[in-house]
Amino acid sequence: IPKLYVSGYLQQRVSENTSNDQISTQNIVTITPRLNMGLFEVFSPFTNSEISGFNVGFGFRIAGFYLGSSSIVTGLINNNKQADAYFGYKIGLL
Repeated sequence: IPKLYVSGYLQQRVSENTSNDQISTQNIVTITPRLNMGLFEVFSPFTNSEISGFNVGFGFRIAGFYLGSSSIVTGLINNNKQADAYFGYKIGLL
């Protein structure tokens, strides 16, 4: 499908939490399907993290402006009292 894309992200700790005195990172795996219609794009990240477990989010982009959340769908389904959000504007050189 020419307008459908899938992105992946992996963050993996390479040492034990207790083996050093530095702040450790959590293990995260994210798969994000995206539907790109030129100036408009919609996406939904599916994330599994060591601390918060499985989360589903939603976002969109219009031209360079984007708005989204990595946990809003899970928050609405589970009636959580917290969620995250991000927004921005991308200025590209190409």
